[in-house]
Amino acid sequence: MNFPQLNNFTDSPDQIVVFEQKGRVVNGTDFSSFTLKIVKDFKSYVLKVSYGGGTEKFYLFFDSYEPVIQALKTMDADTSFLTVFAFYDLCKSNFEKGFNVAESTYQRAAAEGRLKTRKVRGENRVKVWVEDPAPEKMEVLG
Repeated sequence: MNFPQLNNFTDSPDQIVVFEQKGRVVNGTDFSSFTLKIVKDFKSYVLKVSYGGGTEKFYLFFDSYEPVIQALKTMDADTSFLTVFAFYDLCKSNFEKGFNVAESTYQRAAAEGRLKTRKVRGENRVKVWVEDPAPEKMEVLG
C-alpha cells in the first residue's frame, strides 16, 4: 500500500497533554520505537504516535472521552500503554480501509470515464468528483 505521509504534526501551545508514554518491551514484544501521546486539542482528543517510520495523528471521536482518560490514569504503565496502542492499531486499520475504498472508487470511476474535474473560477485549484453511473435502461415488457 502506498500511503502519503498526511499527518505530520508538531505540538502546539494550545494542546494539553493528557497521556504520554515512551515505548518499552511488554510481554516479549518490543514497542521501544513508539511514543504514544494523547492531547486535548480545543474540544477534541488527538492520538499522536511517533515511531521509526515517522509520525501520525488521529482524531479520537467519542461522545465522552473523559471516562477513558480517567481509566488510563488508574491503570499500570504497561496496561495503559497497551490500551492506547490498541487505539492506535484500530485507528490505523480504519484509515487503511477507508483509503482502500476511496482508491478503488476513484480507480473504477477513472476507468469508466466517470471521474470529472473542473477548474474553480478565480482560484488556483481544481474540483474533482465521481459522477454517478448512468442508470441502466429498463426494457418494458408488453
